[in-house]
Amino acid sequence: MEYPVFRTDELAENLRALAILKAGYLPLTNNAAFIGALYNYLAALAYLPLKSTLAFRLLVALFGAATPPLLYLVAKELVKLRRVGLYSSTILAFMPPHILVASHVAWSASLTPFLLLLSTYTSIRAVREGGRVNWLLTGLCVGLALQAHPSVTASYVGLLAAATYVLGPSKVKELLRGPNLTWILAGFALGYANMLAYNILVPLGSLTYALTARWTGLAGGLTLTEYLRRLSFIASEYWTMMPTGIPIISTQRLLRDPAYYVFNVLLVTTLALAATTRLGRGLLIYLASSILVLAVGTKGTMTLNPFGFAWGPHYLQQLAPFTALILGLGIDLLGKPSSRRGLLALAALAFMALWPYASMMKTVAYLSSIKATNKPLLEAVDVVKSRLNLEAPVYIEAPYVKPKRHVYMLLRELMVLEGFNVHPKPFLKEPPIKAIMRFIAEVKSEGVGVAIVGQRDAPSLKLMLRELKVNSTYLIEGPGGEPLFKLLVLVKASVR
Repeated sequence: MEYPVFRTDELAENLRALAILKAGYLPLTNNAAFIGALYNYLAALAYLPLKSTLAFRLLVALFGAATPPLLYLVAKELVKLRRVGLYSSTILAFMPPHILVASHVAWSASLTPFLLLLSTYTSIRAVREGGRVNWLLTGLCVGLALQAHPSVTASYVGLLAAATYVLGPSKVKELLRGPNLTWILAGFALGYANMLAYNILVPLGSLTYALTARWTGLAGGLTLTEYLRRLSFIASEYWTMMPTGIPIISTQRLLRDPAYYVFNVLLVTTLALAATTRLGRGLLIYLASSILVLAVGTKGTMTLNPFGFAWGPHYLQQLAPFTALILGLGIDLLGKPSSRRGLLALAALAFMALWPYASMMKTVAYLSSIKATNKPLLEAVDVVKSRLNLEAPVYIEAPYVKPKRHVYMLLRELMVLEGFNVHPKPFLKEPPIKAIMRFIAEVKSEGVGVAIVGQRDAPSLKLMLRELKVNSTYLIEGPGGEPLFKLLVLVKASVR
């Protein structure tokens, strides 16, 4: 719950899940119309037994934890060697991008690594065994993966390119036609049904949204210079996020660490060894093709923050499983043919798994020590929980406070997800004065409430103190001990 830091789009996706439960809302899409509502419904189910924001991150953690065993099955099917599956799944289990993003951040895109691997596994079984069920399941999983996040299209383009290289164009054409294609499309229609319905009701609504949303790479023109800028950005981010999961930000520290150079040497060596096999070359084609496509759909906007750059962790997490598979294949080749080299392979595996993990934990520990995590927000939630019941009113200054408006908006969304009676009322547009007067009336009725404000002389607090009094005050500090906001426990003033 502490790291990575919450973002408004993460919490907003879960607010939609809350609306499904509390308001009977039945969405076809997520907050962005090019993302399906699959995650929202799964999050709503997870919220039912826990009634806490923890439910959402736990849901994603379960999908993340299930991905390495699934990678083991995929690797075993492709290579027919259990040890390659063990090498690959071990690397993925300790890989910082997979831990920090795909297993922690509670939003729809975090489901893509699991669903991508699941569709790969069913497609391998379909190629090996045939049968309408396997092809139907393949189409179903592809549909679910695409509605989890359409950026996974890049991986499917890459996998198609890799399969064409490994199996040959004629074999791929043979597999993807006739009854096989019919069952794939039928499965896809099932897995993508809500999105198909939305795009019929709102003709091509998802495509229109993707072409006009300012944060996507599809909005506006794309020049060769701009494409090359994006490509260099996302490729460098992919490389630098492997050691710690926090791209670019930690690079200066890593450059002073000799172990970083050992890691890079092993990384290049294992990739080179994997490239000596046809499957390894196919997987490298997958990676290159996927990154080339991602550079079309993403802008690569540089936004430094403790989470890392905004775009890379979101879109690049889908590449982690097959990156781990390439490394697992290279480590296996490093161990051949002698037993001594087998020990070398195990040593390389241990270093490539454990050093990035340890480096990630050091970085997170440092960020935690300076409170550059969710600690301040969670602390505020704990204070309110200890002083109030869920029916008691909580007034949060956002969205009217500057310059810390973003922090207040995060806290507001978090409080709503924790089930508190938050003012101003979520999803209800009302003037600030009306929200304040409603809050004052409810404090008088309940006997107690909490106002979360940025400064003691805030205009909202002046209005409250005309009819309420402060019972106790809590100061919540952020990074570097900087005051973020005050929690004021307010009670009904005594009758004079």
